Amino acid sequence: MSKFQVNLGGATSMSYRQARLYNNKSQGWYIEYATLNDENQYQRCRIRLNRLWKQSSTMADFKVKAESVIMSINNQLQMHYAPMQTMPMVLPNPVQYVPVPAMQPVMQYAAPLPPLPSAQAEQHQAEQAAAPMPTVSEASKPTKRSDTPVKKMFEEFIKEKSKELKKTSMVSYSTFCKQLTEWLEKNYPTLTTGEFTQEIAVEYLEFVNRGGNSNGKKVVRTRLHAERVSPRTYNNNMKMGRGVFTWAVEHCYLTENPFAKIKKKREGEKTRTIIPAEDRTRIFNYFKENNPAMCIIMQMVFTSLIRPIEITRIQVEDIDFVNHCIHLPGDKTKNGKSRDSRMDELLEQMLLKHTKHAKPTDYLFADKSWKCGKQTMSQHSFTNTWIDMRDEMKLPKEYQLYSLRDSGINSMLEEGIPALDVMQAAGHSDLSMTTRYGNHKNPNLIKKLNNAAPSMIIGDEKKA
Repeated sequence: MSKFQVNLGGATSMSYRQARLYNNKSQGWYIEYATLNDENQYQRCRIRLNRLWKQSSTMADFKVKAESVIMSINNQLQMHYAPMQTMPMVLPNPVQYVPVPAMQPVMQYAAPLPPLPSAQAEQHQAEQAAAPMPTVSEASKPTKRSDTPVKKMFEEFIKEKSKELKKTSMVSYSTFCKQLTEWLEKNYPTLTTGEFTQEIAVEYLEFVNRGGNSNGKKVVRTRLHAERVSPRTYNNNMKMGRGVFTWAVEHCYLTENPFAKIKKKREGEKTRTIIPAEDRTRIFNYFKENNPAMCIIMQMVFTSLIRPIEITRIQVEDIDFVNHCIHLPGDKTKNGKSRDSRMDELLEQMLLKHTKHAKPTDYLFADKSWKCGKQTMSQHSFTNTWIDMRDEMKLPKEYQLYSLRDSGINSMLEEGIPALDVMQAAGHSDLSMTTRYGNHKNPNLIKKLNNAAPSMIIGDEKKA
């Protein structure tokens, strides 16, 4: 096939369309051109540039390399090159690693373009020659803010959202942004916000799923390894990514959310269960000898229905010894709604002793000391201590610290306390959540039913 095709009227029209650079959501970056086949139909050919994009340090560097590929293709088209032949294509040195056989159709459309009459072909070619060559599709043109470093975008996000969201939510977003920033600095040090693609988002979530921390190392504590790579951890990171980059799209840092199309992993059923009274007593006596502060935490989770993460936020001034309750402001609760939690007599005595020399602004449990102090203790300290106890006492893994809260809710419902009152005490949003949390497997259910359930017949059925 030659460079020109002769029409019946003696006029000539080009037998190809020049290569150009495009980008779309499904394929990423690619070069597309078209040539006339033997049936006088345009055959579109496409060369993907995803590897070239990934190996480029900046957007500008990528465009320079891509333009060199385009120039090489167009030069060979002009030199009577037929794409359906087997002649190899020579690419410039910076882009020889593009993993596509030169000038071969990588992806063909479902149906070739209809043949163009000679007059239409001439007009079409004239329009192509007059039109400027696009480098990016209209839908994905870079914004003015697309060259902003990702770290700078995160700082702007935290600055704005800290005025809108509660403190506990901002802690989660700040942690996510910090870890992702450190991972990017290690793997993509020059990445800008506009260059953050879905491929990079997937790569980061895979890193999280493997149990890596911000320094790229595996988790040191093997006992927490399974929890750190659980589907819930993966999904939480994905949700955080969606939230941050939704804001970034709204503020024109990029055109689409790289986390938006990533599906969440399926989460298994919660492994918590009801802890029977006899086992709760054994655990309480263990901590009474080894770590008395954990006895207070057990009481707060079971009797007051306070979540472990909420305990880390409680300050001495939140404890009301006059009204025998613990005030939980909205900025210290999980759902952002304030509530008052009960204190039974045992818990009140323990807290009076624990806070005797504390200041009103001190946190109930300070970091490392297990006493009141200025720096709050991490929830992981509670969890790790509980796991150590559970391993030493050889208790089931389903016995979690949070299981005490479920056990407390279940016990209240069994004692006949109205579900609406339990819902308010637990800080649930609706009644269905309360009944769901109270519907855990009860290890003593069969024994209880055998002792209390009615018989089918009247009389001494045991003798029957």
